Amino acid sequence: MRKALLLFVLGVAAAGCGRREPSGPDSSSIMDRPQEVQADPFDALPPEGPEAETATLGPPARAADPDGSPLGPSSPSEAEGPPTSPSNAPLAPAGPPLAPEQFAPMLAEVQARERETDFAGALVVARRMRAGFDGRAEGQQAAALVAKLEEARCISRDLAFALETLGSDDAAELEYAHSMLAQAGPTGRLFLRRALGHESAPLAQRAALLLLAWGDEQSKDAIAGLLPRDPGTALSQELLAAWVETYGQLPDAALSAIYRAIATDADFARRGLFDHLAETLRNHCGDDAERFGALVGDPQAHTVLGRYVDRALQSGQDELVRWAWPYAYTFGSTVPGLWGEYFEGVNFDKLVHERVDPGVAFCSPAETAPSQPDVPQTIKLPFEDAPLEHVSARWSGRLSVPRPGSYTLHVASDDGYRLWIDEKLVGESWSEAVTPVADHQVELEAGPHPFRLEWCQGTGAFFFKLEWSGPDIERQLVPPEAFRILPIGKGGHH
Repeated sequence: MRKALLLFVLGVAAAGCGRREPSGPDSSSIMDRPQEVQADPFDALPPEGPEAETATLGPPARAADPDGSPLGPSSPSEAEGPPTSPSNAPLAPAGPPLAPEQFAPMLAEVQARERETDFAGALVVARRMRAGFDGRAEGQQAAALVAKLEEARCISRDLAFALETLGSDDAAELEYAHSMLAQAGPTGRLFLRRALGHESAPLAQRAALLLLAWGDEQSKDAIAGLLPRDPGTALSQELLAAWVETYGQLPDAALSAIYRAIATDADFARRGLFDHLAETLRNHCGDDAERFGALVGDPQAHTVLGRYVDRALQSGQDELVRWAWPYAYTFGSTVPGLWGEYFEGVNFDKLVHERVDPGVAFCSPAETAPSQPDVPQTIKLPFEDAPLEHVSARWSGRLSVPRPGSYTLHVASDDGYRLWIDEKLVGESWSEAVTPVADHQVELEAGPHPFRLEWCQGTGAFFFKLEWSGPDIERQLVPPEAFRILPIGKGGHH
């Protein structure tokens, strides 16, 4: 029904100005109000022709919002009418000529009423100008103004419907509304600017998106005031992105609102907003934490955002880890575990999966290889095909050593492996042969050491286990907390 109404409205706009008459049960408005009870602010226009000579200019009429209330602020005394002043006092009848010095103030009044979408009042003044300056250049200008205002008056009711529809979530209705507003040109923009102050956030934000897309500089300040509104919603994020694309950096008030939304986001539902903060930190604050804190209104902002990234990296959820990965280096975050890369082919032929793994210990299902050694599974390989054949994997990161001394790395592998510590190859058996156990002794200082392990599987059963022993450490699986990754960007790490 709503789509049918919009089609009907478009037909009215194309056919010219005219009153709509109810045509049955489907003739209700978008908000299901019968059309016959909708006020028409243009019925009070003075008629053309002889009747116009008795017309006088009353107080400015206010454009109606779709719900019947004025779009935009109104004064408390408006119900009683504005005080009499030179700008709203009754004008003389249309007949007597006007003096040249009257043209400029009357034109200014027409323009002011037009900005308020008070086309009825603007037409009264413009028609008076046309009659009073008849036969002069000013009269020709006034006649053109009357024609323009008549057209604006004709489509203004239809634009009110279009504005109301901007609050809808129906894609087809929104498309029709966009089309109507675009066809209205400058008048459509006037209505959209008024809609920026609407109490409905979706309506106001969609109006702002259209004005940004159409490059309307007059609405820039009003749109900036909308940016902090409901920053966690998808529509708000779309508006923020459109602003950044148009103007670059977000206003300070918007950045502060986004920061507050992130700082209280316990389940990462608003992580899509994080891009704006990280972009500001990198490109406008030069990674200066103090300057960034002053910008968003919290001296601890850099620390708070770092903890947000840390929580995502340590969540164990692949989606969150992938999201947080590009930000980790900026905030000095490290990730527990190793960066795992999985390939088709025994020589890393085709990368098929990447993830963070807590350690390196895995084996074939017991029913497929009952005689294999006891290997506790800390990870499950992500390959989908069974049996697992002709694949390879690589794990990299840093091995944190608690104290200096001599350490032994104990490797059990089926099939091949290679092991690097501090960029040095410390153990290798790159073949399809089984290595029940191999001990590799290394001298290590306390602290992190670059670590890389490669493994391949030909056919048949498989397993891998990495243990260590050293100062005050009895032989055991290398614990997950001994492995760390320092991401440097999407897909990169130290």
